[in-house]
Amino acid sequence: MKRSNQGGLSNQREVEFVLRLLCALRTLVPGLRNVTIGVIAFYNNQVSLINDRLQGYHRLMNWMKKGNITIQVSTVDGFQGSEKDIIILSCVRSRWHGRKNIRNEIGFLKDFRRVNVALTRAKYSLWILGNCDVLSCDELWNSLIDDARSRQLLTNTCNLDIFMAQSNRYMHDQHHHKEQSRWSPSKKHRK
Repeated sequence: MKRSNQGGLSNQREVEFVLRLLCALRTLVPGLRNVTIGVIAFYNNQVSLINDRLQGYHRLMNWMKKGNITIQVSTVDGFQGSEKDIIILSCVRSRWHGRKNIRNEIGFLKDFRRVNVALTRAKYSLWILGNCDVLSCDELWNSLIDDARSRQLLTNTCNLDIFMAQSNRYMHDQHHHKEQSRWSPSKKHRK
């Protein structure tokens, strides 16, 4: 996690994970069409960093364009009143490096109204990126983490490929059974 000169926060590791997740969707669900994707961050600096990095992923952007897949990257406030098929939520907050007294401060993530907006924007699939050790210091986030863990929906960033392959098989089965014209990810990812 990094603080800019203006005080804004960003988390490069989460930005990279957002990109890995989007690339995994492209690889594992190549027939994905007519889907809306939202990437939500609690901090403007994170939104800017994600948007900047996305522009360099030409193959990913071409895949989205060809499949009529739209993506919006914005803060929580920018998503108020709208929904997307898939939401990727970047919490940003992590431990401060290089400090003797490490405090797990979560800033905006303590505001249950903002958290509510962020968690309720997904129609079908919600991905939450965050540091569980830091987030679990808050009662609401601890409850969400415990729920995800109990449903085996919590994974380490190193295990993304394995987790995506398992999720893809489940989503494929759901899609096949429903025989829908639109891709319909599993409700398993929603509470």
